[in-house]
Amino acid sequence: MSPNTVIEDVMEEFHSLLSKKQENSFLKRYEKSKDPSVLAYVITLEIKQAEYAFSPLKKYNIFNTGKAKLEALVSENPKNMHLRYMRYLIQKGAPSFLGYKDNLVNDAAKIKSYLAINIDSDSLSMYIQKNCSL
Repeated sequence: MSPNTVIEDVMEEFHSLLSKKQENSFLKRYEKSKDPSVLAYVITLEIKQAEYAFSPLKKYNIFNTGKAKLEALVSENPKNMHLRYMRYLIQKGAPSFLGYKDNLVNDAAKIKSYLAINIDSDSLSMYIQKNCSL
């Protein structure tokens, strides 16, 4: 199985998740991956888990832990478009009081550049067009 096949499967599965049970299954299946593209989706889902926490402090801690992991991964892999796409979606949807909007403009510019070259040529560009209002 090629790396492209794996990321294609991960993207498709990620975008079709409908329940906490499916999310947990996804996390268990991919959390040990070493592929930064796969980890982009894992970390994004870990951040999403904050919505299931009861305590506001627990929600905040889950969010900040995921945010730190994502930022470190983006720093290590600045050209990885999966990371940029996931960070863009998180920042776009994050409440402003969390203060996590710093990279929206930069990520949007990189995503637009990516789309200009890859429009309709791969699954990532399809998901970006479907899920981002750039």
